[in-house]
Formats: sequence, structure tokens, C-alpha cells
Amino acid sequence: MLALVADMISKVMGVGRCQLFLEDSATGELVLGASVNYNPPGQGRTVVGKGEGLTGAVFEEGQPIVLNSAGELADSKIGETLPFERVPCISAPIKLGGRAVGVLTVSDKQESDAFFDENDLCLLTALGDRIAVAIERATSYESARDQFVSAMVAMRSLLEARRAPVDKSGDHGALVVELGHSMGLHDEEVRLLQYVSRIHDVGMVRVGEGILKKPGGLGEGEYESVKKHPEEGVDIVGPIEFLDQVKDVILHHHERYDGEGYPGRLSGESIPIGARILAVVDAFGSMVSDRPYRSAMPVDEALEELRRCSGTQFDPDVVERFINIVGKTASDVQLQERA
Repeated sequence: MLALVADMISKVMGVGRCQLFLEDSATGELVLGASVNYNPPGQGRTVVGKGEGLTGAVFEEGQPIVLNSAGELADSKIGETLPFERVPCISAPIKLGGRAVGVLTVSDKQESDAFFDENDLCLLTALGDRIAVAIERATSYESARDQFVSAMVAMRSLLEARRAPVDKSGDHGALVVELGHSMGLHDEEVRLLQYVSRIHDVGMVRVGEGILKKPGGLGEGEYESVKKHPEEGVDIVGPIEFLDQVKDVILHHHERYDGEGYPGRLSGESIPIGARILAVVDAFGSMVSDRPYRSAMPVDEALEELRRCSGTQFDPDVVERFINIVGKTASDVQLQERA
């Protein structure tokens, strides 16, 4: 399960390397449980003590650390990094009952901007919280086998969803964060919403590639199958998700402001605010991305479509704030290009 977890984290975070350490209860040291693109030397275990390197410092302090340069490393109290730790990198504790029981470390960010930011920190922390729940349930004595299998299915489904090309348009974490703050959400709510934005369509793994990649229109039965993906998503993440707030956003991100959406036909502000925000960002991401049945829309056309559907499909306030954010971002890009 740990190898699957490390693989899933690397895909969700968009990084080339990931190490997952867990505490050895007998010695109090960290032992490498799984890694992506790091092969420990020799046949022995990779062990890290408290305060040793970045990983040990995070374990000892119980707080995440982001390092984006050699200068930041020199200014910290960490000293030298360990052989598997690369800068830029980000490391976060895995906590149970408020106590660190492991550490997640990721590096080699695959985006054009190779530095880690506050959004990456929020996402890795959210993933760490869920990994802790999965580990706790998988190692409990009561119904241990069923818990283990359920956690494995959830992790594997998340990994498959992140590998699917159809989901790439949903990777608009920065827009989700900025829009969430603009709508008055607290930092914790924004962090959770950013996490949900990466996994909200996980239920699509049960729909099937034949339907998702179909170049033409969907038949009635096929469309009904697609409409079940929010409920399938909640069912999949159940074994590792402990917050109703997260599951509510996954369940209701296809509701419409006028009450004509699914699955609950909720309307207006009865739709969770996170779901209303995600609906706008997700629709925009879909419109500006290539699909099997059409080419990507220009940004200005996509924004005009959001305006047209404001008050019917989307929350008008969310649409207005989103357009202001994207318009400002586009203006900044144009200024940079001219410079």
C-alpha cells in the first residue's frame, strides 16, 4: 500500500520524486516505506533519526518545511540535506492524534516553474492527513483486512484518475485558491478545496474510457452513467476521507444554480460554496482544453460562456469574481510579454 501511496502522491503533486517515511515504534527512528525515483543503496533499510536532514527536522518539529534554494537551506537550521533530498523540495509530517508518525518529501516539480509555493504546501499537507487515516485504518485490528482493501482501492482509483488525460483540465489549483480567498473562505477551507479540485472527478474511473474518449455525442444510457460519477467518487474516497465537507463538494460539483443539476437538484446557496466555486473553475478548464469532440476555446470565449450561464448554471457572484481574476491574470501576462 505504501508504494501505491507514494506513486499516487507523485501524480497528484506533479513531481518526479517522492519519499514516504514511517516511524519505527521500537527505535523512534524513521524508516523509508516507499519511494518514487529513488533507489536506496545496498540491501539495508534507509533510516533517518530525529533532526537529521530535512526529513528528520520535519519529523522532530512536526511542521512542514519548503526549501526552494541553497540560500534558504543555508538560512535554516537543517544543515546538510540527506542523499535522497533535493532542493527545491517540500516535506510535511504525517500525523496521527496530533503526533508525527511519518514524513512525506517530494521534489523535482514537473511544471515549468520548478519552485514549490503555498499551494503545493497546502496540497501535500492535505494528502498527508488522508494518508494518515488510510494507514491507521489499514493497521487497525478491527476489520483490518476489509479496511486495508478499501484503502487500497481508494488509492488505486485516485492514481488511475490522475493518469487519465481527461482530468488534466482540472489542474487549476492557483485559480481555485485565489477564487476561494476572493469568496471569503478561510485558509483551511481553501486548502481543502484545492485538494478536492485535484480528485473531484475520481468517480470517472468507473465510467470507462470508451465513454470518456467518445468523439461524438453520448447516448442517453451513457450520459446517465456519467452523471453517476459524483456519487461513485464519494464511494471511492470514503475509506480515506474523514471530512463531510470534502465529500459534499465531490458529490455536488455538478449541481446548477437554478436547481437543474445533479445528483441532488440543489439550487442557489443550498449548494456548498466549494462546489459552486469548483463548478466555475472546472467548466473554464474544460472549455480551454482540447476534448475528443472539439478543440480548446480561446480564453475570452470561455469567459463569455461563463457570463451567459451566470445565474442559471453558475453562481453569479462566483462567475463575476472569477472573470475579474482571470482578466487580471491575462493582463499581467500581456504586460510581461510586451516587456
